[in-house]
This record gives sequence, C-alpha cells and structure tokens, in this order.
Amino acid sequence: MRALCFLASFFLATSVAAADPMVLAVDGAEVYIDLGALDGVGAGSELELLHEVVAKDPRTGNVLRDRFAIGTLTVIKSGARLSVAAVDPQLIKRVLAGDVVRVLSAPRA
Repeated sequence: MRALCFLASFFLATSVAAADPMVLAVDGAEVYIDLGALDGVGAGSELELLHEVVAKDPRTGNVLRDRFAIGTLTVIKSGARLSVAAVDPQLIKRVLAGDVVRVLSAPRA
C-alpha cells in the first residue's frame, strides 16, 4: 500500500509542469526528491526545503504566492533521477509533497 501511495504521488507530482525540483513523497523520516545524480545530487548533498504559501488579497482579489525556507534536507542516497533525503524529526511533520527544494551543496566525496 505504501508503494502504491508513493507511485500515485510520484505520477501526480511529475504530471504537473514545474521547473523547480520538489518533494515527491514523504515516507516516515524519508523524503523522496525529483533530483538525482544526473542533476549533480548525491549522498551528502544539502538541500533547502521551501514551502509555498498562497493567499488571496481581500482588497484586490489577487492571488499572492511566495516561498519560505523551512529547513534543510540531507541526501542519503540517489539514483539517476531521484534521491532519498533524511530530515530532522522535528521538521518531518511540516514536509509536504509539492514543497520545492534548492541545492545548497554538492555531494560529499
């Protein structure tokens, strides 16, 4: 069942046309990211986790979007196109599929 949920969220996340790398799924303390070795990401890479906030301005009706850093992830293993990252236990409840990630450092040698 867990694998089915992961695959469903993977296909849902990849079907959205987005240029920014993102969290595909969260499984326990592991976070699946759509970056891998082909993107220069490997074990030890540090990633910044950004959560997007969407709010409607009540005066104008305009939809406003912004991203806020909520923490960092450390890649523990990576394939060609996907990586698995570890996250601080206090942060895990805030990580959501669709959150954006940004590479902070290269893999450790």
